[in-house]
Amino acid sequence: MLKANFNPAGKIHVHHTNAPSMTDYVLELKKLGYEKECGHFYKKIKLPEIETLIDASFCSPLMKAAIKKLIQQRFKELENALST
Repeated sequence: MLKANFNPAGKIHVHHTNAPSMTDYVLELKKLGYEKECGHFYKKIKLPEIETLIDASFCSPLMKAAIKKLIQQRFKELENALST
């Protein structure tokens, strides 16, 4: 199961979907006038630090790989959504 890419959706509904992605959240926040705050949030994310914390956790190597992959995907979605 951990090797599968389930791509779980968000839980906070946005205007046009009940299963939003990171892109949907960014679009909604931009529409509400929070584009600058989204940029500030993006700049505070330090993937190497997050990955170091994951590597130091008690989780199995497979679990570590799965959560790293999910976080990297979400970060890329955030990055792409902010660039549009």
